[in-house]
Amino acid sequence: MVTELRELFNELANTPDQTSACKAELKKLDHFDWNTFALRMTPEKWQQLISEILNIYVSANQHSRWATYKRTGGKTTTVKREDLAMATMLATEDELRGRHTPAATTQEVAQAAEGLLDVQFHPSLPAVQYAHAVWNWIKALNRAFPMVMANSTLKAAIIAQVGNRNVPPGSRPTPLVTTVSQLVQHSV
Repeated sequence: MVTELRELFNELANTPDQTSACKAELKKLDHFDWNTFALRMTPEKWQQLISEILNIYVSANQHSRWATYKRTGGKTTTVKREDLAMATMLATEDELRGRHTPAATTQEVAQAAEGLLDVQFHPSLPAVQYAHAVWNWIKALNRAFPMVMANSTLKAAIIAQVGNRNVPPGSRPTPLVTTVSQLVQHSV
């Protein structure tokens, strides 16, 4: 497991044109000695250290250029840039923490938060699983961006950004469930 983690970090660190936020996360491991990892370590300490390393990796990966991909649908192709969405959310969180007015508009913050939601309606995905993904996205936003989500205006705009989407007729558990907000309330 340690070898695989080390390889993942090396691959992430050696990716050209990596974001500064990703590099900052990877810098947290500068002091880490992969060669002596787990030697004479209690299981509790080992588990704690693995958890810390995985958290750093997930955060670095979220900030990396890897968090960018193309989404195609019909005749259009959009580029999903999670790194830009994450940058907007982090900047807004920092500005609110410092008691400053965010540079991003409410709509820009809502769109950035929506950019961090990785689920789409699809015939192979049951509606209840979609609802759970949205529910977990909201919980993750609360954990990752507590200042943003404590701001009632921003939180309402973020939830409305996704909650007001229409549920495709074939994905509705009942005919009365027409929006994502209703789906989440019905399913979670």
